[in-house]
Amino acid sequence: MKITEVEREALLEALIRACRAKHPTPIIRNNPDEWPTLYALAVVLANEPPAKREQPLVKGTILRLFHAKNPTPNPGEPLLNALARYAGHGGGFAAFRAATQEAPTRALTGATWADRLRQGHRILQELRHTPQVPDDLRNLLVYQRPGNDDFVKAYVDLAYLNGYYGQLLAAYMVRIEPAGHTDDVIFAAGMLYLQAFLANDAAAAQAQWLVLQRHPPRAATPAFAHGRWAFAALTATPAADRPALLEALGQMHPQPPNVAASRDLPASYNYFPAGFHFLVCEALFLLGEHRPLAEWVARTRQQLHQVQYHPPHNVYHELLGVFEAVALLGSGQPEAARAAFAAIALSPDVPANRWLWDYYEVYGLLAELQLVAGGAAAAEQSVLRGKIADFAGKYQMPYFSHVARTMTGNC
Repeated sequence: MKITEVEREALLEALIRACRAKHPTPIIRNNPDEWPTLYALAVVLANEPPAKREQPLVKGTILRLFHAKNPTPNPGEPLLNALARYAGHGGGFAAFRAATQEAPTRALTGATWADRLRQGHRILQELRHTPQVPDDLRNLLVYQRPGNDDFVKAYVDLAYLNGYYGQLLAAYMVRIEPAGHTDDVIFAAGMLYLQAFLANDAAAAQAQWLVLQRHPPRAATPAFAHGRWAFAALTATPAADRPALLEALGQMHPQPPNVAASRDLPASYNYFPAGFHFLVCEALFLLGEHRPLAEWVARTRQQLHQVQYHPPHNVYHELLGVFEAVALLGSGQPEAARAAFAAIALSPDVPANRWLWDYYEVYGLLAELQLVAGGAAAAEQSVLRGKIADFAGKYQMPYFSHVARTMTGNC
């Protein structure tokens, strides 16, 4: 039976939620924050007593169905029916499919933020390879009341800033800038700034920076929006003036979110309570500012410690380790930097993380380019620069090719 990638990921997420509801405490050896991993989920499902007239579920079959790179393309209908029923759809996979194919206007009515995140993730994932955004979604952003546009923040699709997602942001900006909703304007203008910055479009980037300057963040501005403002400020500021700016940014203390409330959020959201700090680190990484990067990585670690956040497979946390490894170069520790980078366990194959790694994979390549050394360095650097150039061409982000040229030879 044919199953789309969106349906596959939605089914996996529904199964994880159902497993957590039925077994809130891990029933096999597992970190509670990671419960259940895909393997653990497969074990639980394989031990589930089959319903009448249903074949037992097999662990290997489940693992192959949700394999990150080579999933089963056409699984059997009995398997999908059994999984859908476990996930709470008594009508089997047909009922599950109908629920995932709601019209966009209906899909924005989730009762909770977590519900709207799931719905937004599903809606926008369908658009990833669409050259033009459908009029109904564009009109929702331009004409509808706030709250119906949560989907544009639920799935911040950085890889497609110069595709469908950039079109959504432009439509979103049409309504929110005249309305003067500061936090929303910071989010949208910050993203449009990044779009122009990565496209090497200095005029468009400057225009968005002027918008951001008219809307400075407040103490209550969400951490990631606050960080988008800081990223633009750092990359728009001449190198000689950055130390003073970093000192000013260091005096900002965005309100950290409630970590306890994150347990109900979908894994694909990649909840991270230090977004402001992370985006300062990201800017410093791209600018090659290793010494202040080391300081801001430490600040980020301190923030995570203060809110007692110990993430499992979280893209932002893994990238923080990448930044930390590169920052060691600034303190004259190239061997320690390479060892730290080699020890990082990145998660591009974790289903919930794939969409974010579509963009952030280039950061890993840039880090590796700086850290590569030894007799084969020139050949390895050439291969890495080629991969970065391919990425920059595919996503229309020539800035990364520029960064690759300036980073070569830093170690």
